[in-house]
Amino acid sequence: QMPGDAGKEGIEVLQSARWLMLAVLLTGGVGAYAIFYISQNISNSLKRLAQANVRLARGEKNLDIPERERTDEIGTMARSLEIFQRGFFRLDKMRLEADEKARLELKAQEEREREREVEEAVARIAEGEPAPEPERFDVASMPEFGLVYDNVKKIDRKSTRLNSSHRY
Repeated sequence: QMPGDAGKEGIEVLQSARWLMLAVLLTGGVGAYAIFYISQNISNSLKRLAQANVRLARGEKNLDIPERERTDEIGTMARSLEIFQRGFFRLDKMRLEADEKARLELKAQEEREREREVEEAVARIAEGEPAPEPERFDVASMPEFGLVYDNVKKIDRKSTRLNSSHRY
């Protein structure tokens, strides 16, 4: 070999090494960027799902579940959260219906109790006891009782006068 050939060969090796080093650096940079991008994408998606989960747990009704359209595991999680949301709405509706039913039953029970009290008062009046005061009854919820009470008082006063005028 000629002395000049060795020098040329060394320069070619150095140039090849530089290109190889540049290729490795570019590949590493692209790979690092890809890893960063993918991890940010996954991380942000999971953060949005977590926020939606918290809002759903707080009872927020108008909630748009993010990431449902994805075809990976994150999309599966989002669609599962959407199913949970629908179940939550059904449960909330059932609770409201049960509350309304209980409220109506309590109201009916209170009305039956008031009717029983009025019947007992009328029976005592019929046996000669004085009429109870209207404050004892919830007159606001039974306006007809006020009219009945006024008439019973009139009858009671007339009865008392008749009894006292016919005494021997």
